Amino acid sequence: MAERTRVSVKVSSRATFLYGFATSLDTGDQTALGHTAIGTGSGVVFGANSPKPARVRKLRDSGRSVSSYISSTVRNQGIPTGWKLVKRAKARASRGGRLSKAVYVSLDVGSISIKYAWNIPNTVYDAIGADRTALGITDASTETDGFDLVWGCTPKPPKAYKVTATGTVSTFACPDATLPAGWAFAGGEQE
Repeated sequence: MAERTRVSVKVSSRATFLYGFATSLDTGDQTALGHTAIGTGSGVVFGANSPKPARVRKLRDSGRSVSSYISSTVRNQGIPTGWKLVKRAKARASRGGRLSKAVYVSLDVGSISIKYAWNIPNTVYDAIGADRTALGITDASTETDGFDLVWGCTPKPPKAYKVTATGTVSTFACPDATLPAGWAFAGGEQE
């Protein structure tokens, strides 16, 4: 099996971050698809559920096909010869469900800041109350661009918790947040 290389692509012209993954494609194919080496401070996230870059497939002379992600910087100029678009870039809608709300916190990844998003259960949202602002939690609106929200990636923001009379409340928080009284970062000291 060919050695895998960690590379990144731009998901969309609207996205601020790079989508990281491992590939075993040769350097010629990587160049054609806009794969770039991962460098320090490059703002790369791994394993994001959304948004996802477009995917292309190519049939080899052996009759086997290979597929990979393609950078929006290349895709916007046309699909390279021999490759076929099999999945368009996609982003998740910025809304919660009946029992949850879509929210995000800002998280620095390398030299950029991303909006790390998740659906917070309404019960937790209500239990946090006015402390949401101090924790850096922002409601995602239906107008928020889905390519701005990063769902389920690595790195993740820290978790903060508060012990109450009815139990412990836990949620993601902005790493730079000045925690309200009674809150602590998981593994840290309580304020």
